[in-house]
Parts: sequence; C-alpha cells; structure tokens
Amino acid sequence: MRYGAMVLLLVGSLFVCTDAAAQTVLGVSSGLYLEDGRLHAKQKMGDQEEQDQSYDFRPDNFLSGSLWFLLQLSPRLRVGSDLEYMGTYASLTRPTEQQRQQPNFEPRRFEFGRLLEFYGRFEFLVPALPNVDLILGAAVGMPFLFPRGDLKNDIEDLQDRGAAVWKVPRTGYLVGPMLSGRWKYDEHLYLRSDLQMKWEQIFVYRTSGGLDDGTSFTRRWTTGSLRYQVNFAIEVLL
Repeated sequence: MRYGAMVLLLVGSLFVCTDAAAQTVLGVSSGLYLEDGRLHAKQKMGDQEEQDQSYDFRPDNFLSGSLWFLLQLSPRLRVGSDLEYMGTYASLTRPTEQQRQQPNFEPRRFEFGRLLEFYGRFEFLVPALPNVDLILGAAVGMPFLFPRGDLKNDIEDLQDRGAAVWKVPRTGYLVGPMLSGRWKYDEHLYLRSDLQMKWEQIFVYRTSGGLDDGTSFTRRWTTGSLRYQVNFAIEVLL
C-alpha cells in the first residue's frame, strides 16, 4: 500500500504545473453501497483448542456521506483528502448452504460501532465532451471504528474478567480505485457521480494475556471487506 501511494504521487508530479497556483475544490456527496465481508476470528482460552469463530457477512446498512477537499495542481491532476461517514457498522451473517434450506433461518446481527473513514484522494481528469470530464482516481487511507452496541458490550465483559482490552477506536487500512464523471453547471459548480471500489481491513481485536482467574487468553478478530459504492456529489471550485 505504501509503495502504491508513492507511485501515484510520482506519476502525478509529471502533470503538475509548478508556475500555476493550486485551485481549491470542495465537495459533498452521498451514496449507496454493497459489501462482501468476512470476520476472521480466532480465540484461545487456557488449555482449550483454538476456536475459529470466522463467518461471512453483509452490512446492515447501505448509506454513506462524505466531505472532501482537493487541490487542483494542474488542469488534470488533483490531490486531497476525504472524510466519509458510513453510519452504524453492523454485520449480518451470510447463511451457509445448509442454513439456506432452513425456512426460518434468521441472520445473526453484530453491531461493531460507528465507522468513519479518512483517506487521501488522487484524481486525473480526462476531457470527454463539452462540459463533461471523465475522472480516474484512487483512494488510500484508514478507517476508524468507534465501538458501540455489541462490540462495546463484549469489550466491557472482557474488561470485567481482567482482559487487556480497551474501548478505543479500531483502525486498519483501505485502498481502492474510482471512476467518475462530472458535468459543468457553471464556472464554479460541478455535478458528478462516482463508482468506487474499496478493499478495507479493520483490526478489531489483537490481544493476548491472562484473565483475573489466571486463565490465559488470546483473541484475534479482523474484518476484511470489499465494498462497491455509487456516490452522487456536488463540487465547488473556490
């Protein structure tokens, strides 16, 4: 991920006009998303065998909103940052083949908390039609998961038993491409739509140690998800 970001910056620098002042672009967007996720979960207590608690899931939400800031370094190159709010991040277990045959199967819901993403954006503009631009982009950044609901309760239960876990935001990384189009409404206002794909990983638990009763305890939980988003946005050139 680090080397990919460096390559993008180096390639982008070829298009920068050093004698031109960077123009500021502000944007706001809302969108819909689908996600294929998996919780990789393993736990070991005392002399028991390690338990694999992993499962596939889909999110119990589909709306997002974001604010972003870009610097137009040249007529075609823009770089900046994005703050995106994904709402309450909760998983619904995907049924196995056997569970699909059960008429009364109900997916199990687990609420992780509020999910906020902060990432860098890199965009390259390609004129397509009069007043219409095609945008090729990429995102590299970090998610911040603020424990609530089931995850918060689980952390508190483990704390009561003496485990070294904390209710601090969980982090990880995200990376993905973006394909967009924008239409010029006037000199300072553009309407745009984005198709975005993100690979995201969040480290939920990475703890080992002991409980108050002397039992050794290890837990490793990591979410891995591939997210597909459609966003509708307004951007303003200042």
